Amino acid sequence: MTISGLLFTVLVIAVIVAAGIVLAAVLRHTPRARAADLLARGDFEEAVTAARESAASEELVPASIAARHLGDLKTARHLAERAVGADRRDGEAWLELGLVHGYAGELDEADKTLARAAALRSDLAEAVTLHRAWVALRGGNLETARRLFDEVEAPLETKLRLDLGSGDPVFADWFFHAGEVWSGLGRSEEDRESGRWAIGEARRSVPGSRLFGGGGIG
Repeated sequence: MTISGLLFTVLVIAVIVAAGIVLAAVLRHTPRARAADLLARGDFEEAVTAARESAASEELVPASIAARHLGDLKTARHLAERAVGADRRDGEAWLELGLVHGYAGELDEADKTLARAAALRSDLAEAVTLHRAWVALRGGNLETARRLFDEVEAPLETKLRLDLGSGDPVFADWFFHAGEVWSGLGRSEEDRESGRWAIGEARRSVPGSRLFGGGGIG
């Protein structure tokens, strides 16, 4: 091997070693799991902690969901507002903020915020319509709740029973809100049975959630 070839080989090896050192350092300082991963595992407190210093909406939204399930609406609101501030066009962030308003009983604000989420993300329209029906039900507006729910009931039930499945905290609100609307409208025994089933699935998705019968929220 020539001198120049030997020098080139040494340089390549040095670059590879340096890259390995940098990668190892990055891995050492990278959190082992992001907020979304922790939420999926049901580690709600850790999910909230993991996002406290984050400026990314994809971290802040699942952390806000986790805070809601802990019954801490103040922290959930703070995280959701930060998510909206991080990206004003993030429909999922607006949807989460709308849900926080809904659980806090701020129903007019919840409806407006959810409508904004749908305007930004047409693919969220089905979920938003369900959540708005739930908000209307909470406000005692049965006519509006029925009208909104009728728009999505058939495809939603198929999705809940066949596509989503229970067990994912991200979709637990879908099951819970559908269950409450089915039960609250009470149009038939079949609807009431669907309501009991959906609420049960929501609770199985997030055992101990303070939103779904685990001791109240605040």
